[in-house]
Amino acid sequence: MVGPCAYGPFYRNPLRRIVERFDFDRVCAARPPVFFVGATNVRTGKIRVFEGRAITTDAILASACLPTLFQAVG
Repeated sequence: MVGPCAYGPFYRNPLRRIVERFDFDRVCAARPPVFFVGATNVRTGKIRVFEGRAITTDAILASACLPTLFQAVG
């Protein structure tokens, strides 16, 4: 089995180009409904919840990361 890490620096998550187009100021505004994103640290198993300005492209990619399909987000 070959995972996404085998491609090294040449691998680019295909979701990145979609997420980079998000209007974070609009989606993460302080008014309802409030938007949260959760991701799990693969080393510790702890969940981190992102909100407001902490929601970035990397936070969303980390929340959508499936280890057998995508490289972990650092």
